[in-house]
Amino acid sequence: MEWMIVDNIFAQIMDKFGPCDIDLFASKYNYRLDKYVSFGPDVKAFAVNAFSLNWSDYYAYIFPPFSVLSAVLQKICLERATAVVIAPLFSTQPWFPVMLKLVCKQPYILPKVQNILQNPKTSQNHQLKKYETGSFHGLREKLCERGLSKDAANIIIGSWRESTQKQYGSYIQKWMLFCNEEKINQFNPSINNVLKFLFNLFENGLGYSALNTAKSAVSSFVYLITNVQIGKHVQVKQFMKGIFNKRPSLPKYNVTWNIEIVLKFLKSLKPVKDISLKKLTLKLVMLLALTTGQRIQSLFLIDIRNLELGETYVKIRYGDLLKQTRPGYQLSELFIEAYKPDYRICVVYTLNEYLERTAALRNDVTQLFVSHQKPHKAVKKCTIASWIKKVLVLAGIDMTIFSPHSTRGACTSYVSGKIPIDTILRTAGWRKDSVFRKHYKRPTTNDSTFSNEVLNSNGK
Repeated sequence: MEWMIVDNIFAQIMDKFGPCDIDLFASKYNYRLDKYVSFGPDVKAFAVNAFSLNWSDYYAYIFPPFSVLSAVLQKICLERATAVVIAPLFSTQPWFPVMLKLVCKQPYILPKVQNILQNPKTSQNHQLKKYETGSFHGLREKLCERGLSKDAANIIIGSWRESTQKQYGSYIQKWMLFCNEEKINQFNPSINNVLKFLFNLFENGLGYSALNTAKSAVSSFVYLITNVQIGKHVQVKQFMKGIFNKRPSLPKYNVTWNIEIVLKFLKSLKPVKDISLKKLTLKLVMLLALTTGQRIQSLFLIDIRNLELGETYVKIRYGDLLKQTRPGYQLSELFIEAYKPDYRICVVYTLNEYLERTAALRNDVTQLFVSHQKPHKAVKKCTIASWIKKVLVLAGIDMTIFSPHSTRGACTSYVSGKIPIDTILRTAGWRKDSVFRKHYKRPTTNDSTFSNEVLNSNGK
């Protein structure tokens, strides 16, 4: 099957390295330049069989079948040609060191997106394995070299969540490039090698938070092969402390907003039977965010099959992996009672109306939240985040300071001291109160209790 780089990514490549004057591996379906060479008879093609041409006569764009990459690199070397070559970051392949020796400009790592390759005949996107980069491919091969079966290696690679692979992937790719340039064993480096790598990232403008992620990525990558925990080495720990002092990573905000402001706005969206589906959706998603203290991921994963809805209560159960899921632990059932003092902010009342309103729209969709616009498909996490942000903006919360994720800290900070800490930890899914106190518990903005008390002493 023929694949091609999608238009926007190809444009980025040409902006950095173009313009190229010929596409050497193409067909009448997937050519990216008007002058192209096909692999079979083609009346529109400039020529047939790229290997029959002298490549030094052109500045070529080369996206070949990966099976012929060795031959491509050999021809570039023999003919002293200059070209833009698209290749996977598979550092354990025999052609990879050869490619690095031929590099004449800083390599560009393509964005890790699922729709980067497209079938020009059907417009179908290539079903690439989610977020798996060449670095994890290389790690799998290394594990197999050490005697593990491919199935066992796949299970071990699967121990990293998709989000972790996405977060670590770019830094492991940079690490692999660094190791190849420095002729270092990427799986068994010295501490000096690691420090040099981190310093290079620092010189390129990275701060403490990004460097800490890079350190963790390399450490977990190396630990699996050598059983050496690089991140715990005393020199690495001191290096990171020095980085923090030079380029600190401070909390995005040290205060949180008052949930009473948002609840007041939600009360204005009434009665729920008369408001639009859009407003009903916004109201429900914010009420659930505030009354459960959950991440956006958890709201996204609510399934109507896992809801037990009574007249005076709702129970929410999870059957999917959450961020806080770990061996022996899954978020406990969430129980919300109907709020009789004020139906305008009652989750049960609002949820009942939402389910009734969307029943005829959702078809086979079992995810709770569906688009309030046609064709009413299941929404993504980013859509739920945008809904929460919209409610906060409408309520008057300054979103230049806060993010949609701030609902988690705002509601748990508000109830802190009013209910037992164990209840907060159990509901939000935290294992230790130190996580809550360090990352989420914040004082409310515009709280002048301290200053007022000091000034009040003047009249006593």
